[in-house]
Amino acid sequence: MANRFAKICVSFLAAIVGCSSSTTPQNTAGVPMGHSEQRQRFGGFEFTKPNGWTTEKAGGGQLLMAPDVENNWQANIFLEYRDDPEARSLEQALADVVPNLNERKKQFRELSRKVDKHAGGFQIGTLEYTCADQGTALIEWEIIIDAGNRKRLFVLASSATASWAKYQPVFQRFVESLKRSGA
Repeated sequence: MANRFAKICVSFLAAIVGCSSSTTPQNTAGVPMGHSEQRQRFGGFEFTKPNGWTTEKAGGGQLLMAPDVENNWQANIFLEYRDDPEARSLEQALADVVPNLNERKKQFRELSRKVDKHAGGFQIGTLEYTCADQGTALIEWEIIIDAGNRKRLFVLASSATASWAKYQPVFQRFVESLKRSGA
């Protein structure tokens, strides 16, 4: 239910924010030029917010949104901090999320699944898949990060398939910027 609410919020916010346009010069990664990086915190982690992106609370999580709607979609990153009372391995957590995504994402198709050690010293699982929303073909990452103490940081990164080459490096830099708060 929380995921459905979050998706509705993201879609609603994309429609509202998409009515404005940006005149800020941007580099090839969609980052406004001449701006410094901004560190933020959420769920026991710090990260670098992509330049020019907005941040707001949504559905119990934190939503970061690209400045513009492109190819009928506003690229976004949604963070949610959750309990994992079963203390599943990340491999199992990724496997468990697939049926849920298959049920609620139109035209869901898994592309890849992997678990790695992040440079910050924690485990990170990434599921890459395609789906469709409001008639727009999307590529998304569902990322699950072991936050310790039976907690997980979930990160959903979403872009229109037609804009993926532009936003995938932004998402990658975001993931690379993650570190435990106070670390």
